Amino acid sequence: MSKKSRALSNKKTKYYELLQNMPCVDKGAIFYWDKKDTVRGSISQGCLKLCWTPTGGCYSGFCADTFVLHADARGNKDWFRRIYRNDK
Repeated sequence: MSKKSRALSNKKTKYYELLQNMPCVDKGAIFYWDKKDTVRGSISQGCLKLCWTPTGGCYSGFCADTFVLHADARGNKDWFRRIYRNDK
């Protein structure tokens, strides 16, 4: 398990909480912004990847890094909010 893929585990990683249910992932799931993944994400921005829960479990039956969104999604305030380690 990578250090940043466990929700809120890395000080330098930017985490985002899902504010609405998606067809496959429930509200409250935490994603992290992987700026360096240019294979699944865009060359300039990377992508948002689903995290493990803070206790190491799965969100909605998905393992970490298996549910990926374009990095632009993090800017949609109706769907995501930036969270910090002290928030949860």
